[in-house]
Amino acid sequence: RQMCIRDSISSVYLYDISKDEWKQLAPLKRGRHSHSCTIVNYLSSTAVLVCGGVDRSDCELYDPAKNKWNAGPSLPTTLEGSSMISASSGSSYAAFILGGYYYGYSNVIYGVDKEVSSVERLGTLSKPRGYHIAVRTNNTC
Repeated sequence: RQMCIRDSISSVYLYDISKDEWKQLAPLKRGRHSHSCTIVNYLSSTAVLVCGGVDRSDCELYDPAKNKWNAGPSLPTTLEGSSMISASSGSSYAAFILGGYYYGYSNVIYGVDKEVSSVERLGTLSKPRGYHIAVRTNNTC
């Protein structure tokens, strides 16, 4: 018999490819796993947006200049195993959250507004999916 232990962690690390070393950053406010994340433009700088995870419907926003995590927008429901991609510079959104799992696989597409203050449902994928990857190509989002 096998057991699967799914621990949530709050540790965050930055990898420097030129030095081949890891640097520990400020921890998330609450541990999470099976979440999604992407880089977003926020207040004229670059930030990391982390959303969802098992039993989580909140988002956190990392400010690299201050090495600090701040509360972000809330998702309409808990969502684990989704994919998130940053939007292109001309988009009305900062990021998109695709699919995921909440009592079954989801086909919902959410948009995170430019101010990174709210999340809204935008549409649906052709098929439900979770624990997948998404990649933006040719600045099409």
